[in-house]
Amino acid sequence: MQIGKNKERSNQQRLLLQYITLRWEKEVRGAPFSTARNDMEKSFVLPDMLFSYDTSYGLPYHRLVILQNKKGFEKVQDKSIIMKPTEKKCKLGCIVIDNKEPS
Repeated sequence: MQIGKNKERSNQQRLLLQYITLRWEKEVRGAPFSTARNDMEKSFVLPDMLFSYDTSYGLPYHRLVILQNKKGFEKVQDKSIIMKPTEKKCKLGCIVIDNKEPS
């Protein structure tokens, strides 16, 4: 199987993180705007670059911030990085990832 730009997928397991924040302005707090928020997708397509990396290098992370206003939905931030494996602990929203070696 091939992924991305003709790179073969390794048989190693991968953990891909996608952190999505949906914000809205005060004037779109109630219906019908809340209905549009409830109908939104709960996940989004991950960028190809998150699949074409060496699994020993780090942890792939996709950050997406979407703002809703009277004009509709707008992507405010769409960022992908590979978190360094030397980071022992990191916090993504309310989730703490503790990168300890198994004992």
